[in-house]
Amino acid sequence: MGFYEILSQYYDEIFPLSSDLSRFIQDKMGSGNKNILDIGCGTGDLDIYMARQGYTVKAIDLDQKMIEEAKKRAQEAGEDIQFAAVDMRNRDAYATEEGFDGVLCVGNTLVHLPTVEEMEEVISRIYRSLGSKGMSIVQIINYDRILDQNVTELPLIETPRVRFERKYRYDALRHYISFDTTLEVKEAGDMQSYSAQVPLYPLRYNELKNMMNKVGFDKIEWYGSFKGDVYTPSSYALIAVAYKE
Repeated sequence: MGFYEILSQYYDEIFPLSSDLSRFIQDKMGSGNKNILDIGCGTGDLDIYMARQGYTVKAIDLDQKMIEEAKKRAQEAGEDIQFAAVDMRNRDAYATEEGFDGVLCVGNTLVHLPTVEEMEEVISRIYRSLGSKGMSIVQIINYDRILDQNVTELPLIETPRVRFERKYRYDALRHYISFDTTLEVKEAGDMQSYSAQVPLYPLRYNELKNMMNKVGFDKIEWYGSFKGDVYTPSSYALIAVAYKE
């Protein structure tokens, strides 16, 4: 059984839906009866929450196991959500007749793409897929903080059943970060360990700002957390709330 197949089973235990995240998105998106696309949806907990608030949700993730788990949970919750295992670079992911009212790309999803050019193309497709007065929320880790402060690991996540370590190794020559994760799972008294290494592009604030301006986003609000804190170079997160006018 592969790392992400195991991770999908414990994903919501490791990353429970944050009340700050759900409240932030609902405050920015406004009331329900809106058409939302969620890019990098994981096991779909945010999408189920949004559907319960009256939103029409389409959600994609590259990992098939995550999507299978999301479909199962949505069915159990009685929510009609369109889930698909699709690469965010696939233009079909953005297909909609009237345009989306909102597009979400949170959870550090964007920087899994290997180049700035590919990230810019995704941002461009997000912009083009939005309807009139649509908006997008993009959130990544604040890589200005990671690089400038030489941060080598993220906080340990530990529950009664799992222990999740996340470490960063920056390769300055190739300008990428190796995201090294170790998931330890305790079941029936035994401890099993699973590891993975994922390359991430350390996208800085100015790079994200420039590409969003380039594709057409002129009005952008910047935050450093889903609590609504204003972004600073020392913020943990980098959040862009971008409006299509």
